[in-house]
Order: sequence, then C-alpha cells, then structure tokens
Amino acid sequence: MEKFNDLPKKYWANIDNTDPSLDRHLGDKPALTDAEVSDLVAFLKTLSAAEAWTGLAAVPMIVLAAGLLGLAMALPLALRRGQGGQTMIPFGPALALACFGMVLLGG
Repeated sequence: MEKFNDLPKKYWANIDNTDPSLDRHLGDKPALTDAEVSDLVAFLKTLSAAEAWTGLAAVPMIVLAAGLLGLAMALPLALRRGQGGQTMIPFGPALALACFGMVLLGG
C-alpha cells in the first residue's frame, strides 16, 4: 500500500512525515493523551460557539482578545506566586469572556 497514492510522486518529497502526529506508526503511543484531546475538543467547541454568536469575521479578534485577557490573568498570578510559568491557567474562561465582550460590542 502506498501512503500518498493520491498525490503525484514528484510532490512526495514535500510531505512532512517527521512532526508529531505525522510520525506515528501502527501500535505507537498516541501523540496526545485523552485529557489533551478532551481539552482540545472543549476549546474547539467554545470557538465554534463564538463563531456562531458573532460571525466568522470576529473570530480572529476574539482569539486575540482572549490571548490578551489570558496574559492579563496569568501575569499577576505568576508574579505573586513566583513560579516562573510553572502553573497552567485554563484558556477557556478568557475565550468565553472575549466572546461575551464581542457579543456586547455587536461583533
């Protein structure tokens, strides 16, 4: 069985086979844990809801605002705790708050 038989052979050299999760073989450990997959699904669902409420054009601004909100939440915690970035902070609340703000602004 040829892996990329739908692509002309002259382009096979351009295919990235080395980065996760493209480097997996049958029986290998998955690139993501079940918890990481669950987190990713929750993020995509929240982003899809944001797109449904505000429209596709507002999504980049929502993600930017969420990143800035997340940074604004993370910096005081990191400085107060002095852990130097060792504490994980969920992105979902910042994403939801940015979406809510965009809805209020009419985005």
